[in-house]
Formats: sequence, C-alpha cells, structure tokens
Amino acid sequence: MTGPTDDVRPRRRSWLNRAIAICFAIALVSALIGFALPRIAGADMSEILTVLGGLSIGAIALLAFITVVNQLVYAMIIRTVLPELSIAKALVVNLAGSAVSNVTPFGGGAGAAVTLAILRSWGLTTDKTVSAITIAGIWSILLRLILPALALPLLLVSNIASAQLIIVSLIGTGIAIAIAAFIVFVMNAPAGLSAANTVGTLIERLSRARLHKSRIVAWIERVRETTRGLLAEKWLPLTLWTIALYATQFSILLTSLRVLGVAESAVSVPEALMSFALARLIASVPITPDGAGFVETGIASALIGFGGDGLDVAAAVLLYRGFTYLLEIPAGGLAALVWAGMTSWRQSPDPDAPNGGDATGGD
Repeated sequence: MTGPTDDVRPRRRSWLNRAIAICFAIALVSALIGFALPRIAGADMSEILTVLGGLSIGAIALLAFITVVNQLVYAMIIRTVLPELSIAKALVVNLAGSAVSNVTPFGGGAGAAVTLAILRSWGLTTDKTVSAITIAGIWSILLRLILPALALPLLLVSNIASAQLIIVSLIGTGIAIAIAAFIVFVMNAPAGLSAANTVGTLIERLSRARLHKSRIVAWIERVRETTRGLLAEKWLPLTLWTIALYATQFSILLTSLRVLGVAESAVSVPEALMSFALARLIASVPITPDGAGFVETGIASALIGFGGDGLDVAAAVLLYRGFTYLLEIPAGGLAALVWAGMTSWRQSPDPDAPNGGDATGGD
C-alpha cells in the first residue's frame, strides 16, 4: 500500500534536480562569459564594459527598433500556423515562452509547455497547438542547420572559406536533409501509423497502462493529419517568415559590430554571417538556456578569427546577446502579466472541435 509520501518524494527529487541544474547552468554561464570571453578577447571585462558604456543613444534606438521588428516577425510566424491569434496574442505567447526557455536549462521543453498552456487558455485545442509548435520549431531548426551552407558560397567567393567551415556546412546540411526526409516519412500514411503504434506501445508501458495505446495512437494520428494540412497550406509563408526572422537577428549582430567600431575591413558581411550561423548551431546544444555562454564565446572566437579586434568584438557580442537573449526575460515577464490580466482573452477549448482533445481522452 502506498501513502502520500510516495508521491511527494519523486516531486522533491525532481525539484532538487532542477535546482541543481539551474545552479550548474548559472555557474557555467558565469565562467564562460566572466572568464573565458575576456580571455578570448585578450581584454579585461572592465574594458569590455567601458566600450559598451560609450554606446550612443542613436545606436541603442536603432538596435531596439530592429529587435521590435524581429519580435513582430516571430509573431507573424506564430500567426502563420495559428491564424486565429491576433498580433498582440502572438507577441504575448512568444515572449512568455521565450523567457522561460531563456532561464531554464534544457529550456526548450519548458518554453513549449508554457506556450501550450497559454494557447489552451485561449481556447485552442491541444492537437492544433502541438502541430503548430512542432512545425514552427522544425522549420526554425532546419534553417538553423543550413545557415552555414547559405553563408559558405559568400566566403568561397571571397577566398576565405576554410576546410573546417566547409565540413560544418556539409554536416549541418546533411542533418537538415535527414530531418526533412524523416518528416516526409512520418507524414506518409502507412509509415506514420506504424510510428504512432510504436510510440503508443512505448508510452503505455512507461505509464504502466495509465495511458492507453489506442487513445495515444488516435491522438498522434489527429496531430499528424493537422500537421500535414498545415504543411501543405503554410509551408511557403512559414519559410519566408522564418528566413525573415533569422535575417533580422543577423541584422542585430551586424549592427552591434558596426556601432562598436568593427568595420567591414575587419569583419565582412559574409564573415559575420558565417559567425552568426555557427552561433545559431551552438545555441541548439541545450546545455545552458539558448546556449548562453557557449554562444558568446563561440561567436567571439569566430569573429576574432576572421580579423576582428578582440575588445570591440567581445563588446559587440554582449550587446547582440543583450538584445536577442537577455531582453526577452523581462519582456517575457511583462507578457506573462498581460496574459494573466487579460481575462477577456480566456476561453475553454471546444471539446467537440474536429481536432479537439488530447492523448488521455480529455481536455
């Protein structure tokens, strides 16, 4: 016979593991940015901060404008897969989810869970939200993987592409092709049903029959059909908006470099683009939230390797990450307050909707 303490212990262990992971991530990020980054730049952190302190109001305003455009582009990605949402709702759900992802180790899953919870509170069904989140996430990953290959021809024209960069580009493109092939495979009816049955059997065993295979398979099939319909209808606008998302993010990096004195003669646009592409690949490794620490040191190493001054590059990288990473945390907190306060936006998912329900059979 089990008592109340049997359920409490796993929860305590879970919270303890989470706390340890957060403390480890904070220590790792602090070490990478506080010690490794200045070492790579060949400068003290005080010198880097002094350079940042000399930034003009006009430069800050320009970066803020590009950042707002970047967030609006992301909102349009969400609206592409969930046209029911207004721009305001899309901004709220994106910022709130991003804030959680940016403060939690392996935060992509936590951010997706927050996004799902907010969307369900607005009346969207689990099937549709899961399909939308999955498609938007996959499209972002695919472009992230092929970014080095997109930057490579520009470097080849300039005769500055190394063998290492060519290898990274080929590996990223190969992984992207493999993911795309897997998506096509899963979207195929017989293969998809077979995969759904395999997943359903596995989840039923892991849940000790609390989740029934038949319900899981039925839910996966509904999600797959919804996803297939979305892909057929929205793949082109989704691709264009995702490209625009990375273009605006790259613009923030390039502007950060230029306003802090890293000229075209030191780091060209193709070199900056390749550095940005490598940084987005590094951010995919979920050791720290959004690759914090690793992205800063990785992109600085690439830019300095291309010829940028260490001090100016380090300051520019921190400026870039301030606008694309740190700023999302308080903005996400504000978005969460808006979500909590806008009770008029709330409604329950329609249980009779064609794509309603979840894997357990309830809402």
